[in-house]
Amino acid sequence: AIIRHDSFRIKGTIDQSSDGQLAILSIMDDHQTIVRSDTSIIDQGQILFEGNEYLNSLSFIIIEDKYGIKTHPRLDLFLEPGIISASFFGAQPHMGGTLLTDAYMEYLDSMRYSNAEIVKIGPKWENDIFLIPGTNLVGL
Repeated sequence: AIIRHDSFRIKGTIDQSSDGQLAILSIMDDHQTIVRSDTSIIDQGQILFEGNEYLNSLSFIIIEDKYGIKTHPRLDLFLEPGIISASFFGAQPHMGGTLLTDAYMEYLDSMRYSNAEIVKIGPKWENDIFLIPGTNLVGL
């Protein structure tokens, strides 16, 4: 299938035990208000969304069961032109395939890594002071 220069296609994969659940793509405006939603019923572990680019704000995909209960972590993404792959396997969903999507995923991975490292070296007692090396507070 041909993708227009201003449209996106999201091809997602998820465990087949999620078949029949809903993938919900929500598009938000600058005020974090949902302005449009689309749904995809998961079939054979596959999710598909298509539409026009929307780069004003992050959008997100959530997976819900038939009771409306979220069953997987939320995936934030930019709806830029091209084919975006999304995977809902593991503890955190992953995406890729387009320039912004790849850069945003790299940023999220870096933030998760940094946060995990900070937890490792963080204060062990309630009254400890925690300083990150190389910051202005270290010199005080």
